[in-house]
Formats: sequence, structure tokens, C-alpha cells
Amino acid sequence: MNNQNEILKEDQKILVIDDEQGIRDLLQNEFTLLGYKVITANNGLDGIEILKKEKVNLVISDMKMPKMDGLQVLENVKKIDSDTEVIMITGYGTIASAVESMKRGAYDFVQKPFNLDEITSLAEKALEKAELRVLLALYEASKVIFSVVKLEELLPVLIGLSRKILRTENASIMLFGPDKKLYIASSYGIDDDIKKSVHLAIGERVAGKIAEWKKTTIIVGPLEKDPRFTGINGRDQIKSSIICPLLAKTDILGVLCAARTKSEVPFNVSDLRFGNIFSAQVSQAIDNARLYDELQKKIDALNQAYTKLADMQNEIIQTEKLAAIGELTSGVAHELNNPLTTIIGLVDLLMEESIAQPASSLEDLKTIKEQAGRCSRIILNLLQFSRRHETEKKMTQINEILDKSLELIQYEFKNSDIALVKNYAEDMPEAKVDPFHIQQVFLNILNNARHALKDKTKPTITVKTEHAAEKIKIYLSDNGCGISPNIINKIFDPFFTTKEVGKGTGLGLSISYGIIREHGGEIHVQSKEGEGSMFIIELPVQSKK
Repeated sequence: MNNQNEILKEDQKILVIDDEQGIRDLLQNEFTLLGYKVITANNGLDGIEILKKEKVNLVISDMKMPKMDGLQVLENVKKIDSDTEVIMITGYGTIASAVESMKRGAYDFVQKPFNLDEITSLAEKALEKAELRVLLALYEASKVIFSVVKLEELLPVLIGLSRKILRTENASIMLFGPDKKLYIASSYGIDDDIKKSVHLAIGERVAGKIAEWKKTTIIVGPLEKDPRFTGINGRDQIKSSIICPLLAKTDILGVLCAARTKSEVPFNVSDLRFGNIFSAQVSQAIDNARLYDELQKKIDALNQAYTKLADMQNEIIQTEKLAAIGELTSGVAHELNNPLTTIIGLVDLLMEESIAQPASSLEDLKTIKEQAGRCSRIILNLLQFSRRHETEKKMTQINEILDKSLELIQYEFKNSDIALVKNYAEDMPEAKVDPFHIQQVFLNILNNARHALKDKTKPTITVKTEHAAEKIKIYLSDNGCGISPNIINKIFDPFFTTKEVGKGTGLGLSISYGIIREHGGEIHVQSKEGEGSMFIIELPVQSKK
């Protein structure tokens, strides 16, 4: 403990200002014997000039002096450094002024003639207060630092705290980038041109050397006169600087640089100690922020992987459904097609022979034929759905396929008073597709949109195309009834339909899904119930081979 106290005393500097030589010598000898560094001045003006050039922890000043009295000394001391403690020495006639000095920020006063034990005890308490103030600032800084976890938010906070704790005009934090070179990650008081130009390797210039040495270093005066940095030119405006390495457990993160460009008071041993404490906190905070950032990236990557896995799982499920239903429908269609053909043929014979039959019987036969025909069409759709047809792909303009599709259903649109809005991209490349199959997809979706617009005021269908990132995108949207969130994940399932019985088979979107997937594309839907739906089709831009 005694050794620690000695180290602390060596860091402390006391300035004694008194116009009496005997008082100055007495206090200088006493505090020097106690292990403190002592400077003296015989008047207030000289004392203030010393303060402008040197860091002083405690000022002991006489109250009544020529040129500048004690109250003026106190005022100037607090302007230079508000944390510097001041003890006033007063005679009987200046008690009122001593009390006034307390009101203005003096730590305490002693009355002449004073006891040496009294003034040394008072001085040690004042120095302890100053020490505790800095430690409290470091503690408060640690609470702020470790409450911020994002690096981009943390760095400006660290710069602000660096300027406050190290009492500096300029401050910067340099970190190692992906190229293993130091760059200025955050700063205050440094020109943008300098920030952009700094990329230092280990051992290069001052910051690089500190990173190599891994030791906090103080530089006082012109850099050119410091033998440790021979050949390195410094900035003229820097009067003193302290550079601290930022060390993680197993690696160096960067350096913290603080420079005084206005204050003539250089950094000292006390600043070195507090700089080491503060830079350790900064290192830990930056390391934590980087770990948080890495963890967040891993979480994001896992979320993306999970989403991709879920999409793949849905695709596999959809493919399995299509394969299973294909096998089933192929067999069922084959078994049903022959008896249906027989039924239709026999109904035709009965209708030819039913001239003498009542009209009601003829209507019944027509109904049988119509329903049998409907069954036959369903079977045809099932066969088309279940069989793999050889596609005939060729380079085709998607806009042209859309126009041909719209021509086929323009009559239905006109009868339903549906407004059609076309917004085609002009720079659309050709795509290698089977025009007939792609047209089938467009017709399926457009017909579904027409049904969704029933009883809708100002029904509108919008067709839009665009070319982006080697993909052709087609947007088919309507302002119809929309799709319920409860069923939107089922619309591409075979036989799923929201239409009335007899109005649809539920195979249109399943077939469309299969066609687009066969072309190496994607199809999905965005919808809001009551407001409409948008089908987005993406097709790859392929070569003409």
C-alpha cells in the first residue's frame, strides 16, 4: 500500500504561489520530503503562466499579493482547469476574502501562522478529491460505454468521453480494417481529407508504431524532435498527444489517439495512468460490440438459411403433391374415360330416338350429356396436368405473349366493364420459353382475376413487365376481393378452389405453377383481403442456344 501511495505522489504536482520567500521554501521542502513534485512562483501572474504550460494537481496560493491577489488567481486557475483544487493561505485581515474564495470554488483555506501538519493533511485530502473525481468520471464512462452494443453507435460516444476524460481538443479511434491496416473509424477535430487518406500498416507512422509496441505513449512538443519517431513528420498544431493501444484478449483492435492543439499543458504521468484505464474500457467495449455484430450476422444468416429451407421444403411438398396427384389422376382418367365415352355415345343415340318422347325427357338427356362432357373435360385437364409434355422453347418476347393472351379474353373484360392498364418495360429482352404454355399461365391468372372482380366498383386489372438482375418479371394485379390469409398458402395446391361447385377444377394455378417451375422461374402472390391480389412471375433471361 505504501508503494502505491508513493507512486501516486510522484504523479502529483503542487504549485505554491506566495510573495514571501520563507513560505515558499518551507512548503516546497515539506511537500518534496513527502514525495510530491513542487513548483513555486512569487506572484500570481507568474503562477498562472506556469499553469498554462504545465499540468498542476493542486495550487496553494496566498490571498494577499502584489500584481494579482488570491481571488484573481483562483478565477484564472478555474478558467484554465476547473478540476484543479486550490487552497488559500490567509492572514487575519483577509478572512472575509478567504470565505469568499470558498464560495468561488476553493477547496479550503488555512490561516497564518499555519501548522505544517494542518496544511499537508489538507493538501492530501484535496489531491484525493481530484483523484476521486477522475475515477468517478471513468466509472460513469464505463456505465455509458457498456450500455451501447452497436459499434456505429458506440464509437461517437467513445470519442466524446475521450475528449472529456483526457482533456483534449482532438481525438480519434483507429481500427484495423479487412486489409489489416489502421483506418480512422471515428474522430473529432480531424479534417475529412486526413481521415480518408489514413491507412497504416503495423509499424507505420506513429499510430502503427504504437500498435506494434502495444504500449501507451505520450509525445510532448514537435514530433521531429522525438528520437522514437525519427523521420516522421507531425502536424504543426499538435502540442502534446497521448496514444493508447486498444488491446483485446488475444489481439490488438486499434489505437486511441488524443491530441492537445490549443492547451499548452502537456500530457503527464497521471494522464498516462488514466489513459491506460480508459483505453482498457474502450477496448472491452469495442470487442463486445464486434462480438455482438458477429453474433447478429450469424443470427441473420441463420434466419436466411431457415427461410430458404422453409421455401425449399414448401417446394418439395408442392412437387410431391404434383407427383402424387399425377400418378393418381393418370390411372383414374384412364379408367373413367372409356365409360364416359360410352355414356355420351348412348345419350346421343337416345336423343336421336327421343323425337316421340316428352320434352322433359329430352332436357334430361341434354343435361346428362352436358355433365358427362364436363366430366370428360375434367379428365382432359387431369391428363394434361399429370403428363409431362415435351415443351418447345424458343426465344420470344414476353410482352407479345401477354398481348396475345389479352386479345383472347378482351371480350370477357369488355362485358364485365373491367379497365385494363398495361405498363410494359421497353427494354425487355427475349426469353427462351414455350409460348403456348406461358400463355396458358397468363390466361389462368387473368381469368381468376376477372372472377375476383365480380360486383366490384371500377374493376381494374394491371399488367406490368420489367427487366432486372437477369430476370424478367411479370406483375398481374387486380383490385378485387383479394385472398384470405388462411388460404393463401394453399392456392397452388391441386384441386384447391374458392369458386362455386361446377365453376372450377382447382387445377389452373397448380398447372401454372408447374409450367413456371419447368421454365426455371418462380411464381408467387401478394394479396390483401378486400383490396386485391398481385401475381408475380419471374423468368430467367437465357441465352439463345
